[in-house]
Amino acid sequence: MEIYSAWMSIDVLRMARDPLHNSRPFFQHPEDSHDTQVVILDDRADGPYFELWQRFAERAPVRLSKLMSDHISGSAPVSAETNIIIPMAGASNPLWQNDWEVRDCTEARTLQVFAQRVLDFYGIEDPPRDPDHIKVTFIDRRENRRLQNKDELFEALQATIPHIKVQMVDFAALSFPQQLRIVRDTDVLVGVHGAGLTHTMFMRENTGAIVELQPETLRDPQTGKTHNGFRNLANMLSLGYFRVHVPQVPPLTEEMTGPDGRDLHRDKAIEKRASWHFEDVGVDKVSFLEVMSLAIKSMYSKGVWSFDVNGR
Repeated sequence: MEIYSAWMSIDVLRMARDPLHNSRPFFQHPEDSHDTQVVILDDRADGPYFELWQRFAERAPVRLSKLMSDHISGSAPVSAETNIIIPMAGASNPLWQNDWEVRDCTEARTLQVFAQRVLDFYGIEDPPRDPDHIKVTFIDRRENRRLQNKDELFEALQATIPHIKVQMVDFAALSFPQQLRIVRDTDVLVGVHGAGLTHTMFMRENTGAIVELQPETLRDPQTGKTHNGFRNLANMLSLGYFRVHVPQVPPLTEEMTGPDGRDLHRDKAIEKRASWHFEDVGVDKVSFLEVMSLAIKSMYSKGVWSFDVNGR
């Protein structure tokens, strides 16, 4: 979100004109890019997306603490003529606004440009689609919000629909470029509500589908209103979207219970805002097969596929 916001801020400055300087753009590329320095305010670990900050400038990103230390020592004085660009905060960008509302946006140029820039940065190319199979990728969370009966469910799905190839992927164990390659080779992306479904933005447009297993506590029992962030994201890219609400269940693994019987999930989530952040989910086979069949069969007459709905 922070990287997306920074990109949008730079783009706005490239389009807007400065009346005090002969109506030149506030930020010119490539001239200003040569003299631009990305400054990271915190000292947290780089993380899997850190390389993308290098897309903004030729200079390597620098930590604010290091910059200030060098300035104080005199080894890297800051010029009085320095211009500071402060991007809008990550969550303030248009992508994730009104995520509890149903939005009717069916084309988001800024999102498309952002996704393509990321793919180009890593040199990600699209593999040819398999005309005989629809590739289903399940986001296999390993620490929390796990789908407890996943093996049984996907075995039943494979037996029910022959025209699929299923892969279960722990994105947290892969580098970001590896994640992108898998997503670009995915036709139906399936996952429990969470950040993994943000990979939706990197799927191929127009021909694809998302299945969200959403914890039932994310639906207001009084109004019926539910979280629509990933629904809206899929809609922006003309992707099919299918959702089923699922119950939260106690974790199966013993390591999440302390020696005194204390629920370590809840200890871990003291600072979380709701239980859905850490509790596992389960879904009955009938509901799972129904939502997955709808998503997969919505692809039967798109792209390279031409399957009958009865499986022939």
